[in-house]
Amino acid sequence: MPQMAILYLLAYLDRSNLGNAKLQGLVEEALNANDDHYGWAASIFYFGYIACAIPFTLYGKKFHPSRFMFVCVLGWGIAATGAAGAFNFGGLAAARFFIGLFEAGFAPSAVFYLTIWYPRSEIVFRTSLFVGMAALSAEENPKVALVGIFFLLAGVFPCIPLEVQWATDNCGAESKKPAAISFMVVCGHCWSILASKSFPDSEGPRFVRGYSIVLSFLCLSTVMTVVLHIRHRIVNAKRDKLYGKPNILDQVDTSELADEAPMFRYVI
Repeated sequence: MPQMAILYLLAYLDRSNLGNAKLQGLVEEALNANDDHYGWAASIFYFGYIACAIPFTLYGKKFHPSRFMFVCVLGWGIAATGAAGAFNFGGLAAARFFIGLFEAGFAPSAVFYLTIWYPRSEIVFRTSLFVGMAALSAEENPKVALVGIFFLLAGVFPCIPLEVQWATDNCGAESKKPAAISFMVVCGHCWSILASKSFPDSEGPRFVRGYSIVLSFLCLSTVMTVVLHIRHRIVNAKRDKLYGKPNILDQVDTSELADEAPMFRYVI
């Protein structure tokens, strides 16, 4: 667990270093003062991530996880090193694409294996520690980083771990969990592409359009959560009426029907 969390921190450092490079003159020195090139260099990371997240996660489930994640870490390390030596848009874009490609095989696979290694009562806390490392990657001031750790432990980052547990608990079968996790990651990174184009410097410092888009998606996610909650409650009630309430101590057979099994109940 500690090693995986540190690797996740390094992964976020690699993906966020482009913003730090911009502050150090990347756009002027390597991208010929072209803000569009910078935007595409930021976005192309997500194209690689989106393209490979689902197949890589399914592949990682089938084969030995430690070896598979080692290859992913090695791959994004080489790509990140290549990004440091890029002196034009083409080289930087290629490096960013491969960073996203290899990182796509690590984070979803790591989260999936956390759901296997730890019991249901611990998975939210463990996933919070893992995902929360990303919050530390954006801060170089050690004092502020310590504040970030405090807020992490206080539960400021509950959404992703709770979403992971809710999704995996309601998959029914183990074979559906990696697909569900990677699909969630893919959807999240699709919005990252949109976000990279929604905050142009010309609209600063208020960025009304960008924050309006963020608020709209937050409202949409709230509505979808309520709809899913109601849907799961209705399905559970129907199954209770047809098949009776299951004994919480009994093991439900989901090997064939997954979450469609008569005695399976959604977590709400």
